[in-house]
Amino acid sequence: LCVTETVNFNKWGEVVISTAEYAASHQRRFGRFLKNKQIKPLKFYYPLLKIALSEWSLKETFYLALDVSDLKNGYILIRLALIYRGRAIPVSWRVMKHNSTSVAYKDYKILLQQAMVALPKGRPIVLLADRGFVHAELIKFCRRKHWGYRLRAKSSTLVRLPDRSISNFRKLCPPKGAAHFYQKVHILGQNIGPVNIALANPEDDEDPWYIISDAPTGLPTLDEYALRFDIEEGFLDDKSNGFQVESTKLDDAQAIARLFLVLAVATLHF
Repeated sequence: LCVTETVNFNKWGEVVISTAEYAASHQRRFGRFLKNKQIKPLKFYYPLLKIALSEWSLKETFYLALDVSDLKNGYILIRLALIYRGRAIPVSWRVMKHNSTSVAYKDYKILLQQAMVALPKGRPIVLLADRGFVHAELIKFCRRKHWGYRLRAKSSTLVRLPDRSISNFRKLCPPKGAAHFYQKVHILGQNIGPVNIALANPEDDEDPWYIISDAPTGLPTLDEYALRFDIEEGFLDDKSNGFQVESTKLDDAQAIARLFLVLAVATLHF
């Protein structure tokens, strides 16, 4: 994969070391690997990840980004990744047949639980996620596990302010080029709180940012949330900027998940 920069089996067959004489033999070999139910991706991947993380500072905060990528073949990838130097190292992932990139908490909660196993104990963790992941269950999980969070909310999200008045993020949006910060509010119409919020309205045409945080908000909150965009660089590496994963002919969620095991190891290697 590293040499060919593609998931194309024919290209792999040109560089793999093997005694097979025919291209079809290589293709069958790769196909058997990806369809082998004995290969559990995270079982193989986690020992490598743990070794890589063992040298990180005990005090270093782990920023985890949660996002979805459309594979353009009827499947989506849900990935939880560790932000690192402008990229995102895969931690856990799930491939599922889905007709949109909107997912429910039940679709990705297993990834959060798997991360608890994969990551070293006792490190501070901050979860970063976009608008589609602002679920009451997610915030409750973070509180139970003592994870921090910086979650971007939709403009329609209800907010109960400290004076007990009810509004939404759209009405609270500051003017262009400004940012406002509120502490100890409640959200989601489910009395979720107290949480803190940061509202920023960029001067360009970008949509306003409405960030929900467990920690007191200020300008650094916006810098922390901006780290989330590094996972999109990782998705780009999976696709046109790197491994061409959209060209896969696989039509099986578990086989595609094993393919992402190969991509995860390659990403960790690089």
